[in-house]
Amino acid sequence: MNWLIFALLAPVCWSFNIIFDKFMLTKRIQDPFVFNIFSLLVSAPVVLVFLFVPISFSFPWFFLGILNGLLLSASFFVYNKALKKEEASIIISLVYIKPIIVVFLAWLLLSESLSISKYAGIVLIVLSSILISYIKPQKKIFLFSVLVLVLIVAFLWAISNILAKYIMLDIDYWSLLFWTTVGGLISIPLWLLRPDIRASFAKTVKSVDKKIYLYFIFNEAIYTLGELFFFIATSLGLVSIVAAISGLQPFFILIFALMLSIFVPSILKEVIDRKTVLLKLIAVILIFIGSWLIVI
Repeated sequence: MNWLIFALLAPVCWSFNIIFDKFMLTKRIQDPFVFNIFSLLVSAPVVLVFLFVPISFSFPWFFLGILNGLLLSASFFVYNKALKKEEASIIISLVYIKPIIVVFLAWLLLSESLSISKYAGIVLIVLSSILISYIKPQKKIFLFSVLVLVLIVAFLWAISNILAKYIMLDIDYWSLLFWTTVGGLISIPLWLLRPDIRASFAKTVKSVDKKIYLYFIFNEAIYTLGELFFFIATSLGLVSIVAAISGLQPFFILIFALMLSIFVPSILKEVIDRKTVLLKLIAVILIFIGSWLIVI
């Protein structure tokens, strides 16, 4: 059951990461594309950690690791494009259909097969993630183009999970993390090929408070730690189940958001009505039932 500990730690780290991202995007750097470039740039110092661990240069596995980093970078590009068109709460709730896609791809490509109870547990966790993230939209119309973008993001994240499991059949999780980080850094000049993003980035660099760089480095270290935990869990267990456990992320986000609302409301204030509270309570119950079905 060591895989379960790491599988739970990953969404905890990523939940902290999302809370930070939401605060910074609202208060400091509002352009989501520029924000991603900052996040990728400050990951460079994190690479220094790999000086103390052996890294595999085995081909084609290191190349596939770089491809995984490029894939994740592309997914966030699409994710941000969706965020510019629709409310974040709706986008986040729909993205968590990813475990369903992972289950199918793992069965198709990795021959992973689960019991009926575990499949039921995964479905319950997906439903709970959607419920716990969902907030009633202000407008009635949901753009079909946004739905397509969300499905692309979920598919890219699922492919990344499957690719990570496949790569670690030959190399260790430290090497995968290193090459994935390198892939993310390589994507920076590709992002900056767009003149509008390049101009916005140059403007932000000149105006942003230098202390923000330290915050970004800390936040990126937490994100990278989450990736490491996810890779460790994936190397030890079935990617179908590990991906489903990562779907608990909205639950941890809710916990962090409520704690901040109580103790530091200036950073984040969670405003919820009676109906929303009921939905979230139902979601929590589904989470515990789904998690129990997965681990039994």
